[in-house]
This record gives sequence, structure tokens and C-alpha cells, in this order.
Amino acid sequence: MEQTIDIKANKVKETVGRHVLADGFDFVMDIERSHGSWLYDKLTDKEYLDMFSMFASASVGYNHPYLVERSEWLGRMAVNKPTLADVYSEEYAHFLEVFERVVIPEECSMLSLLKVEV
Repeated sequence: MEQTIDIKANKVKETVGRHVLADGFDFVMDIERSHGSWLYDKLTDKEYLDMFSMFASASVGYNHPYLVERSEWLGRMAVNKPTLADVYSEEYAHFLEVFERVVIPEECSMLSLLKVEV
């Protein structure tokens, strides 16, 4: 049975904070509306120039037209690599809620997620 989890922007940081250290920005990235070198914040409904490129993991910017044309939702999530320790999204909060329900034992209260490339 599929469970629907709907996490609104104003609850993202609180939700993320239940699973990982949420000491990043008071900012909820809208992955769909961010583009080029511009991050879109769902909390303020404003765009901000991305001056740190997610620590260089977003070198082509967000939602590059060539990549977006060739992808559905999962593809867009894969081409955007936000530094989720500092900038949060509804998709990330949703992932953490599902991951906790399916994988994390009750005795574990926090996660430390790392991306390792070989």
C-alpha cells in the first residue's frame, strides 16, 4: 500500500531536522522553478543567484534545457544535485520520511548521508 506524504515548504526544515542536523539556510529550494544559476526559494517566493553552485556539484546550473527536455520527474531530480546539508527541498523531506519508515530502526534517531564516488 503506497503512503502519500505531503510536506509543505514551511514544514521542510522541521521535517529534515527530525532526521539529520538541519543547521543550513532558512530556504526551501523549489527544484522545478530553479533554473540556470538561479535558486528559487519556496518560503520567500523569490529567486536568488546561486553563488556557491552547491559546492561545485551544480556546474551546469539547474534545469538545463537540454537535460530537462529528455527527462521526467526522476530525471530532473537526478540532474540537480543540491547540497542537501544546507539547502532543503520537499523531495528531500519526503525521501527522509519514507527512508525512516522503511529502513531506519527505531533506535537510530539521526542520519549522516554521504555521496561516495569511485
